[in-house]
Amino acid sequence: MFFMAAQFGDSIMLKSGTAGYLWTSSELRLRLSQRFNEPIEPRWEWHFGERKTPIEWWPTWYVSTATGRRMVTVPLWVPLVFFAGGAAFFRWSAGREPSPGCCAKCGYNLDGLGSRDRCPECDSPFTRAYRTLSRLARRVCFGVPA
Repeated sequence: MFFMAAQFGDSIMLKSGTAGYLWTSSELRLRLSQRFNEPIEPRWEWHFGERKTPIEWWPTWYVSTATGRRMVTVPLWVPLVFFAGGAAFFRWSAGREPSPGCCAKCGYNLDGLGSRDRCPECDSPFTRAYRTLSRLARRVCFGVPA
């Protein structure tokens, strides 16, 4: 099964698990226009049909110097993997946020450190206000005594 929007010499296709675009050179478009007595102005037509073609698994690039046509096709799994991988990465990185009362750099628990102003694990600086706010957030959000 395929769907295609075709203009005089150009096509946008969705077939065999791929999305594709076919375009022609301006010289070929002019020749075809004169040969078939058709205007060059864009006029898109929709086509739907049954085509028994094998599924294409890899991107393709086709150039014909004889006719002046070029075509590119991209399998639909490529953008799916790209966007799903990006979403998974952002979900993973959002889950790595340190919990309240912990060092923002390494995640070390800062409770009970007294007046120290540096993390004993990674030696990054933190402020007393940050620790107090973190304890308050822990008590409000999780019901844990500060």
